[in-house]
Amino acid sequence: MAQQRQWWAATVLAVQVLLLAILAVARLGLLVPISGHVFLLVFFVLWTAGQAPIRCGRPNGGWPGLHC
Repeated sequence: MAQQRQWWAATVLAVQVLLLAILAVARLGLLVPISGHVFLLVFFVLWTAGQAPIRCGRPNGGWPGLHC
């Protein structure tokens, strides 16, 4: 179980870092501009997903179907 949580957290963190890198490059004008609102929405969803393993098992926490 702990290994699954570590894998999930590492995957979410990697995607977050990738999105931050894409945003940084886009802000420099090297890519098609990305709407800041869209980026923040995606980042928030991924950040929330990254917190799910921490919250699982609590009465009001975690995501349905997430096995911890």
